[in-house]
Amino acid sequence: MGADGLYSNLLSRCQKCSPTSGSDTALADSHPGVSGSRFGQLLAWIGCQIELGRAAERSTNTGGLPLAYLPHCVDVEHGCMLHRLRRDVHDTYRQIRARLREGPRCRRKDDVMAAGLEIRQLSRSELIRVGEIDRTEHIEVLYVQDGERLIEREGSWDSPSWDKEGHGEHSVASKIRELNGYLDRGGTALGALIDERLVGIGVVIPQLRPLLAQLAFLHVSAQWRGTGVGARLSDRLDDLARLGGASGMVVSATPSKNTVAFYRARGFIPMAHPLQVLADLEPDDIHMHKLL
Repeated sequence: MGADGLYSNLLSRCQKCSPTSGSDTALADSHPGVSGSRFGQLLAWIGCQIELGRAAERSTNTGGLPLAYLPHCVDVEHGCMLHRLRRDVHDTYRQIRARLREGPRCRRKDDVMAAGLEIRQLSRSELIRVGEIDRTEHIEVLYVQDGERLIEREGSWDSPSWDKEGHGEHSVASKIRELNGYLDRGGTALGALIDERLVGIGVVIPQLRPLLAQLAFLHVSAQWRGTGVGARLSDRLDDLARLGGASGMVVSATPSKNTVAFYRARGFIPMAHPLQVLADLEPDDIHMHKLL
């Protein structure tokens, strides 16, 4: 959902407390980075609603009924309380902030369906097409794994494109060698294509160990992230693992917050005790697993 959708969704949850035109300038001025936009106004308004809701929670007699059981919007003396106010409003706040940082997405989920996404097996000769993937990403939060616990580290990092000319760790040549190595160990590579262009690629090794598969490789081009390409590709890789006899799957995830969130949404959770062979290969990754 884009910022427009988040805005509309939140306001529809609380029809009686939308920003008024008379306060537009003051609200926008409080967020100069997006001055003049209704999203700047919304960010300031959400902060106000959080405080109003907390005040209402303290001052309003709800007869001992937990806030989680209140209606979606309840009139109170100083404003309104949203159903599950802290979680819903604060999550929306964070999502809109993220959308504003990223700018408009180049593609939407509807575009994927209209474009006719094709997912099919890739032959060895097609692995050279991995260079078509745009793996660039700006990262503001990285995780450090401590067993099942993930510790956040804030900062600013950029993942550049794979080097098309060199032969180092982050070169296209290195990725081709890596992909061929997975196929040598019994893996299957799938490609996600739109208009014959490779926009996603994934590899599953069905039997890393008896009954245990490995999601060994998964990348989606930057402009197609968040559109459903990665989810559909991941689902197909899960199916291949099941067909290969696996009942569980492991993945070594890049430790960025967005990547870990994607895998959590696919059912993965951090491992208390990562497989030593994978921890040795990728000591900085987040090692996760799930049942199939």
